[in-house]
Amino acid sequence: MKNDLLELFLLLQDSKNSYDEYLKNENCFHYTKKIRLTNGKILSLISNNFFFTSVDLDKLISELKEHLIDWITLWDKETLRLKPKELDKFIFSGYKQYPKDLDKVIKQYLSID
Repeated sequence: MKNDLLELFLLLQDSKNSYDEYLKNENCFHYTKKIRLTNGKILSLISNNFFFTSVDLDKLISELKEHLIDWITLWDKETLRLKPKELDKFIFSGYKQYPKDLDKVIKQYLSID
């Protein structure tokens, strides 16, 4: 379980780093493709594993799953609708918010400062 939680943490960090690059590069579509790929990996990991760590963490992971399903669904829909080129500005909204305390709680379980 701890290995899965570490993998989840590393994937979340990868997604956040890609999001930071997206913001630094004027919301360019190119950067959202990496976020989409990583978010798909995260969704697969949390859908295929049971963490059973605590009620708090399980609740946050459930919220993360809802966020990712919403985000991926909207990304796919908007990509098909808009057919953006690599350098096009690509912004969409309407998905459930990322769970606020998830990173902090995972760090506590993994004893990461």
